[in-house]
Amino acid sequence: MFLAPDVNFELLNMFQNLNKNAIIDDRGWTAHATILINNEDEVMKAIPIASKCFEGIEGRITGLSLYEFFPTRHIADYRLK
Repeated sequence: MFLAPDVNFELLNMFQNLNKNAIIDDRGWTAHATILINNEDEVMKAIPIASKCFEGIEGRITGLSLYEFFPTRHIADYRLK
């Protein structure tokens, strides 16, 4: 389960700049924040709970963190200007 921001020009522009620097993926790309990793049954149970509590927020992206999931490891942090 993840949260994804509304896509706007600034977000697409940032992705295009990152893509020029070797973030190339033929599976597609989604800016997101992972909030739950589990088996499908557990994620499905969590959806009604999360949707009851969720309220939209407005914010600005100030940094990026890259992680690999299998094996789980931190790759890098980037502060944005």
